[in-house]
Amino acid sequence: MAAPPALPHVGLRWHYRCREEEPIAFSNHAMREGACSPLARCEAHGPASAAMDRGGRTPRDEGGLWEARPNSPYNGDGMATEDPPLREQLVVQVLRADDPRACARELADTHRLPPAAVWQWSVEHARRRAAEHLTPAEVDGALRDEAGLRALLVVVEGDRTQAMANRLHELLRTMPVEPSVITTAFANLPDDGSLDHHLEALLFREACPVDLLEQFIERERSVTTIAHRAGPRHLLERVRRVYAFDEPVLTLLRDYYLAPDEPLDAALRFIDEVAPRFADAIEHNLAYWKGVPPERRDAVQARLDMLRSRGA
Repeated sequence: MAAPPALPHVGLRWHYRCREEEPIAFSNHAMREGACSPLARCEAHGPASAAMDRGGRTPRDEGGLWEARPNSPYNGDGMATEDPPLREQLVVQVLRADDPRACARELADTHRLPPAAVWQWSVEHARRRAAEHLTPAEVDGALRDEAGLRALLVVVEGDRTQAMANRLHELLRTMPVEPSVITTAFANLPDDGSLDHHLEALLFREACPVDLLEQFIERERSVTTIAHRAGPRHLLERVRRVYAFDEPVLTLLRDYYLAPDEPLDAALRFIDEVAPRFADAIEHNLAYWKGVPPERRDAVQARLDMLRSRGA
């Protein structure tokens, strides 16, 4: 059977629900190369609602109530701007403001620009600045020195765009870090855990010392983060017995109890123990887990069904 002939591609040329360019600015230039025009109202032809009320018809059908108008000039970033120097001035004002988002909205309104554009320019500038000033070498040095770490966190907390915080998190996840440096870094933070969140990416690292993790559990510091770790097994067992979190229970079941070399009876006993609180979470995730042998998956589901029928 012959395949049907390919139809020519015709892109959207005018946006039937948009009077202004701002709502479609990003998608228009990111995906349609600026080919889609908004519809400008022609006051001389009467109320604009007529074209909208009869949906599905073109402006020509409606007697010319609407007409396509050209888009504003765009720069390489795909955001409307007719004055690059103005863009730089706006970015400086936004980044210096106590409330950058509110400042971006106000400046956008003043200069008749899309608020999302002004905010995106500012965030992109902040990201470039963070990448330039926050290097792996600088972070490694700060982790080893209490004064250096405090100074770094002052800068991170002072950046209301969160670009510095995101850059720090990225580096802590990917840069080489020695186990002793992780211990030193957390030892240089306040004992109340108020600044732990800045370095919590280190707690996910395989190199993170287990004794440090155990101390944190005892002191109730960053327990939610530790509960999301992949192991070690005894640590997850300890967390799940003290805190009612889904994550350690699900990780233990998927990665340990349902492993092919583990006795199935042990997995079923584990299900019996945790099902009263976590049966729904287990059943929901069971269908999505990859690598679990089908016979073990079926055995878990059968045990959950049995426990539910007994409870009913």
